[in-house]
Amino acid sequence: PFLLGLVYRVTGPSDVFGRLLIVGFGILAIVVVFVLGTALLDSRAGAAAAVLLVLSSGFTRHAARIFVDVPGMALPMAAITATYLLWRNGRLHRAAYVVVPLLAMAGTYVRFGAPATLASGLVAIVIVLAPQHWRTRRREFVAEVLALAASVGLATGLVLLVPWFTSQPVSPLRAQQAFRDAKGVPMLDSVADLVAITWPDGERQDFFHPLVVWVIVTLVSIAVVASFRIAVIRRAVMFGAIGGVATVVALNVNLSLIAPQYLVLSAPFLVIVAGAGFTVVADAASRVGRPAQAALALVLVAGGLYAAVGLHRGVQDETARLTRAFTPLRDTGFLIRSFGNDDCVVLTGTAPQIGWYSGCRMSTWGPVELDRPLEEIRYRTDWHDPPKTVYVVDVLAGKREPSSDVFDANTEHLTLVGEAGTPDDGPRRYLRIFEVDECVLTGSCPAG
Repeated sequence: PFLLGLVYRVTGPSDVFGRLLIVGFGILAIVVVFVLGTALLDSRAGAAAAVLLVLSSGFTRHAARIFVDVPGMALPMAAITATYLLWRNGRLHRAAYVVVPLLAMAGTYVRFGAPATLASGLVAIVIVLAPQHWRTRRREFVAEVLALAASVGLATGLVLLVPWFTSQPVSPLRAQQAFRDAKGVPMLDSVADLVAITWPDGERQDFFHPLVVWVIVTLVSIAVVASFRIAVIRRAVMFGAIGGVATVVALNVNLSLIAPQYLVLSAPFLVIVAGAGFTVVADAASRVGRPAQAALALVLVAGGLYAAVGLHRGVQDETARLTRAFTPLRDTGFLIRSFGNDDCVVLTGTAPQIGWYSGCRMSTWGPVELDRPLEEIRYRTDWHDPPKTVYVVDVLAGKREPSSDVFDANTEHLTLVGEAGTPDDGPRRYLRIFEVDECVLTGSCPAG
């Protein structure tokens, strides 16, 4: 929530500035993928990779939301691209020791899972560059690798650890621990989960438009075959394979969440490999004459338009669904604001928007055991100066939210003061607002 909270603090509850922020990072991601694809191979590969990134539903759907998925992908890729450009012609340029750590800090600030992408991409860069450096400057190359790793690790660690050691109410490590407590299983529980997310007709397909899936599969297959005989294609395939697979593995190990949108972070690596495949196709088309080239161009344009229209329709449907799901969260925040409390804390699990719209300070929790909700409430509110008012928001049936049984069993200490949505709205749409009695905060509740 750091980036979006900062934007909200500066601009207030305006969707316009939030959307412009995501658009800006989206443009950065497109440019960075183009530049990196061009640097690894040529401008045709870069252009194809950029277009395929735009046509990936994982990218475009999340670019249509005021979420941090696209910024969290753009900044690490910018750091990876800067590293390659500053290292490919010999000694690692001194600017890399400043530029890359700063981008690493920014990426980690925006999304605490960003180091998974950054570390994977930097490892891929090192492996790709190793052959040209190893023979002539082995010691210098190893020293540069260690120095860059130390500077990036230090920069990332500062962002992750400072909020933790200064006991801030929201910190990346606390959020990660809450996610682990909420769902201590891998992001992809089985092969069936992977199929459901990536297959064109998968029930949770959230990665690419079906047409783009087959285009990417075809181009990646062509690139892999061509890499056995063309060294420059091999370099792009090696980079994409190492970076993409390592990103998925790192997210799966560290986040332990089954969340398809996190796979968006591996999309740039995949489309760069597909871009290499497009270069092979373009070279083949250049040898068959103008009519064949014109036909190929027509097919590409028509296919791109078809995918874009279908993708746009899907984005509209998804946005409408999200609007229905999040409207009660916004209404809850405004309802709390209407109570007129100058000093308040909102305690909830997965709905930080309530804190933004209410104007209250925010504290999050994972699942709460039925026999210790009062201790949990006191523990969370101890992170703040003693607030005058504490609201606990129950998102019925929501992920990582305390069960409604917790509240129902402690009604003598929690006062129901408002509701948003209706019971028929389902998970994440029906909310109850409780005010915590003063005795809970002070620990002076009567026995029992």
